[in-house]
Amino acid sequence: MNLANSIKTCFSKSIVISGRASRSEFWWFQFFRTILWLIPMVGWVIAILTILPSITVTIRRLHDTNRSGFFLLPMLLLPTLPFTLFASLLDSSNMMGRGDGFGMMDYGFCHDGFSFFSNLPVDNFGPAAVLVGMVCALYSLMLLLWLVKPSDKGINHYGAPQN
Repeated sequence: MNLANSIKTCFSKSIVISGRASRSEFWWFQFFRTILWLIPMVGWVIAILTILPSITVTIRRLHDTNRSGFFLLPMLLLPTLPFTLFASLLDSSNMMGRGDGFGMMDYGFCHDGFSFFSNLPVDNFGPAAVLVGMVCALYSLMLLLWLVKPSDKGINHYGAPQN
């Protein structure tokens, strides 16, 4: 499969998660997204417009290696964990016995004036963020190894290989 066929296939199957996607289909589409993303001023728009086809082609590529598309789910959810941890720290003022229980009021966001994070208890956030980052990195490596793996020969659980 060439670049043009890959782009056409990925956009035409942008809501199809069944079946399989060959290595060439997947990597040509990722190359296309990367090149478009590098264009100034429109990169983010392109990234948003191609997110759904990118997710579905990744799921189909995992199917091509006889793996479930659910293996992509942690990569979509794990990066949000540090933000969730940070938000929970901002809202933990009532548990610490201080203030009105709204968190941001107690940590200088509204009345400190010069240091937004002066009273933020980041003691536990740093190690948790590092741990989440390490898990994301290791999981990304495992996923990358699966995505570069050759296709399963013959019919697998997800159907016949592409021609």
